[in-house]
Amino acid sequence: MQKVAKSLKSSYFCNTMEQGKIRFDKAWAWLIVIGMLFTWLNWQIPRVIDDYPYSRSFVGVASADEDQNINATINGLSDLLASQTTHYQVINGRALVHTFVQMFCCWFGQIPFDILQGILFIFCIVLMARHTGSKHVLAGIPVMLVYLILFREPACIYHGVACGINYLWVMSLMLAFRWLYMKDGKHLVLMGIMAFAAGFSNEAFAIPFAGAFFIEMLLEWKQQPTAKRVMVMLMCLGTLLLLVAPSNFARLSATTQAESASSLPLHLQPLVNLRITFICILLLVITFFRKRRSFVRENMFWISAIVLSALMSLAIGGENIRQCIGAEIASAILIVKMGREWISSPLHKPALTICSCTLCLLLLGINIIQRPMSSRFEEVRLKVEESKESRVIVHTKDISYKPQVEKYRCCELSDFQLEQFRWWYKKESVEVSYE
Repeated sequence: MQKVAKSLKSSYFCNTMEQGKIRFDKAWAWLIVIGMLFTWLNWQIPRVIDDYPYSRSFVGVASADEDQNINATINGLSDLLASQTTHYQVINGRALVHTFVQMFCCWFGQIPFDILQGILFIFCIVLMARHTGSKHVLAGIPVMLVYLILFREPACIYHGVACGINYLWVMSLMLAFRWLYMKDGKHLVLMGIMAFAAGFSNEAFAIPFAGAFFIEMLLEWKQQPTAKRVMVMLMCLGTLLLLVAPSNFARLSATTQAESASSLPLHLQPLVNLRITFICILLLVITFFRKRRSFVRENMFWISAIVLSALMSLAIGGENIRQCIGAEIASAILIVKMGREWISSPLHKPALTICSCTLCLLLLGINIIQRPMSSRFEEVRLKVEESKESRVIVHTKDISYKPQVEKYRCCELSDFQLEQFRWWYKKESVEVSYE
């Protein structure tokens, strides 16, 4: 009887493991398909907007409005460091992030970048899952869906090399560091490097998250080990170096001079961009009054990041949607985290399957709407390149979508993009006439 019992127990264990393996394979199959769709989307997008200036050295440039030397290529590490030194002084403080941008724009090229984008998209989803408190690798997909559907400029994570590294890569770095930070203190050297890099990355993430880490450290000072305090201070140091860049003061001075006498409307403009944040605040209030006050206390880090990001956006003002991405991502994580508590456990897996299918369809749809935009962009670029005229006027078809769809497309022929064509192909002017 004991042998039979052991045999049955062993059989049950093996079957359970086999079922677990099947579930694991299915989950990762979804993520691989999603990663491939995202890679395809990035592959459709050629060199755009900021990728042009980052393909040449900034050495010799005295202000952000000045054209670079079109012949000033970056051929080695010394050229790269010299370019980023000038960039830190006259363009903006993101020297570390834009070092990687210039490496891909000048050396590695588009294909390695596109592949890494697909891998990092999967990595970011898995990290989002961990921050929702779920062990299921697909639990981050609802977070990504909330971001893609509700954020006003979701394309910033795939709009060329510069945008992809500035937003998707930095977001992945910040989420990865937070995940390691919450685990037992191991890999301290790696964490120290990540902490400093995350702080010295992009102010849209660095300011709210460094601030949230600092507030959390003060609130838990007695429980915080020394190693974690060091990590927080390294992130704050990186953020400080990002903020004190001479170029930031030059831009701030120019912005101040351009402001009207009544600047209140300017500072209130970002409020319309905080869609996910307002939904999150409403759900947090409901959660609080449903006697789940412990949830609010347990998630003070994310709430602090949301508040600091929103305040930063209001302080800066203007129409720049990307500056509030930190608040929107943190809000999306909290919304899904609350949703997991409100939805009964048996419904979690069907909900994740539906979300996975929805994300695949959404990425497929974005690829479809992007295709004509990319084709038109390349058509205009080729006409500018092949034109013998110094003043180029390109006639092309107009492509327009509804606002709900418009936010997903890239390769727009904006004035800034036409200015890049003018500089890159050494023209006196470039204009587009729509048929």
